[in-house]
Amino acid sequence: MEIASLLFQILRTETPRPHDRSHPGEPLNAGHRMDEPSRPWSGAVALLIEEDSLVRAAMWLVLTSWGVRVLDVPSLLVAERAVAEAGIVPTVVMTALNVGGSADGGDVFDLLPPILDRIGFAGPVVVTTGDTSPERSGRIAALGWTRLVKPFRPNELRAVLAECLPAARGR
Repeated sequence: MEIASLLFQILRTETPRPHDRSHPGEPLNAGHRMDEPSRPWSGAVALLIEEDSLVRAAMWLVLTSWGVRVLDVPSLLVAERAVAEAGIVPTVVMTALNVGGSADGGDVFDLLPPILDRIGFAGPVVVTTGDTSPERSGRIAALGWTRLVKPFRPNELRAVLAECLPAARGR
């Protein structure tokens, strides 16, 4: 039920509605550049690693509405290939904590750093998780990553991105 609630919240708060027009007959967002201020990260690229397809779809919807290009994958196994196929190094990596495990032969703490090295990534990593244990939190912090506790709202995701990514300027 939390995922349905997240999707509803996203759609309710992020989707332009016809009544948002300032003048009848005027296109939505008229007078606003698409990269201002609702699209502060226009041109940024996120590698989104999330095993839950509904959560991945919801995050894709929100991130793209903010101007972020999203390379979304269900596991660490395909993350490196997705980046290679896109031919671009991400600006930010967002991963669920539990995308490793038996299928990948390890956990995100063991598997993600070598992948990041191979793709030439040195930017911010955001780990989304419901696990608030001191051990997990400590491991995330020790790697210099940012933790975003699930479930989260779009405004919480936006605040984390604001800390991790500079807003696009001059685009």
